Amino acid sequence: MEDSELERKAVEELLKEANRAKVRAQTMGPAGWMKCPLGSTNKRFLLNTLRSSALTRTSERGRDEHRSHSPSLSRKSDRSRSRSPVRDSSPDVKKYTDREKK
Repeated sequence: MEDSELERKAVEELLKEANRAKVRAQTMGPAGWMKCPLGSTNKRFLLNTLRSSALTRTSERGRDEHRSHSPSLSRKSDRSRSRSPVRDSSPDVKKYTDREKK
């Protein structure tokens, strides 16, 4: 870029910024330049709280399923399919798992 082109772009950018500042001053007054009075979010606390509630929810879900065995009260009756993985009963898998146990 040439110096004149670079200077022209700098002047354009300064004018855009000045126009934005003018609009800000007209709409918000001096408060437009003040920092936000709210503090930043305590992200560590928030993350720990979310983790804790997720762990609690999953452990409660497991306890609820083990408590009642009647189909009307069990949450399993609401599911259309099982969430546990299907076991592969092919001979190759049995040979492999038997070999690991020895």
